[in-house]
Amino acid sequence: MTKETTTHTREISPWRGLFGFLGFLPLVIGGSGLAYTFLMYFGLYFEGKMSGTLKDERYIANKLKAESYAGDIIFIGVIIVVMIIHQGFFITEMKQVVAILSIICGVYQILTKAILYMLETVE
Repeated sequence: MTKETTTHTREISPWRGLFGFLGFLPLVIGGSGLAYTFLMYFGLYFEGKMSGTLKDERYIANKLKAESYAGDIIFIGVIIVVMIIHQGFFITEMKQVVAILSIICGVYQILTKAILYMLETVE
């Protein structure tokens, strides 16, 4: 099997990022905490703004740098959440823990795409 390599990012519309507003549905109508994972669709806005970008060495280096920065920020967020859970503040059910973790996953996706967009357009 040969590995297919692409030289450009995928072509998507930035308007797909509006699906991120579905992540706020649990606040309006209630529901599962997993619905907060829709927040990661906000990252599609930034990915859509970079549609068709050439994947050169600079892009790959910026992508790794963005993932590193976002990972550091999310790691600090996870530590804070663990400390809050350990102290017993605000968390009364496992459903709330699942909601918090899904929000963290969504924010990681948004941060990665947003930081990558910033690094690609500023330099």
